[in-house]
Amino acid sequence: MLSKPVFIVGAHKSGTSLLRSLLDGAPGLFVFPKEPHYFSYVGWPVSYPLRRQAAAEDPREHLRRSLEADNRDTNPYSDLPDFAGWDLGRFWTALGDDDLDYPNYIRALRVALTGSNGRERVVDKSTENIEFVPILAQWFPDASFLHVIRNPYANLVSIRRYKMKRLGRYPVMYEPAAGLRFSVDAIARNQRIAENYSVVRYEDVVQQTEHTMRRVAEHIGIDFVDELLRPTVLGELWGGNSTTDRVFSRVSIDPLERWKADITLFERALAVEALRPYFDGFGYEREPAGRTLLPSKHEGPRTYFVNRALLRLPW
Repeated sequence: MLSKPVFIVGAHKSGTSLLRSLLDGAPGLFVFPKEPHYFSYVGWPVSYPLRRQAAAEDPREHLRRSLEADNRDTNPYSDLPDFAGWDLGRFWTALGDDDLDYPNYIRALRVALTGSNGRERVVDKSTENIEFVPILAQWFPDASFLHVIRNPYANLVSIRRYKMKRLGRYPVMYEPAAGLRFSVDAIARNQRIAENYSVVRYEDVVQQTEHTMRRVAEHIGIDFVDELLRPTVLGELWGGNSTTDRVFSRVSIDPLERWKADITLFERALAVEALRPYFDGFGYEREPAGRTLLPSKHEGPRTYFVNRALLRLPW
């Protein structure tokens, strides 16, 4: 049985990977270097817009395909760009005929990565866990949850950059906006359900690293150590997975303002319309939107009309 697991949740490109890397060196924790994605990999239906999927008819087959896809992933902006892969032989041997419940899955995944099943507390950072907090809190009443949020303008731009690098063109922005709204809307519900649920602002992590990590350490019940100020993955320095292609050797404040040079007028307007809870409840300031009818760079005609229609949705 897992004891006192730690779950890091938050939308894509919100800073969850940075927080995970800062926890990597803490004594008594085993931090998975890549998202375990339990619910999506074993075939649960997922509503979170940026990882939406229907329920799988064959959970084990779905899991097999998902782990094999992880091992083939070469995306430089993914959760862990330099991931060496799971040892799937060890994984299936460790899992055997056991049920695909969370403890069995995590135990086998840890064996696949390290060759053994240690006793440290597990840290699981998986984006779609946002919607499964009520289930995780029921399974693990002693769990701690850390929900990372980021300036919605910066977060929207970062997801858009990611999609443009994958698509080669300006994307339809419904999923990025809906994913960010899904994340922030879940906070109030999750805080009522999970006893140990804390919101962590990305800006606080990079601007007030020691103060914030002391608060995080207290929240999850560990002693503060200097290793909590150094981003690592399995003990090795972590260079980040920024969509700007920059590699970092420490916590950097550089990303905080970079979005201002890249954000489009449309994205400013979309953030104001779709992401109001960030401004109303978490101290982020609204920016003037300007003229939204101008097309964004590399935005095709069809994408243009679909995107402008998003401004009229009842977010």
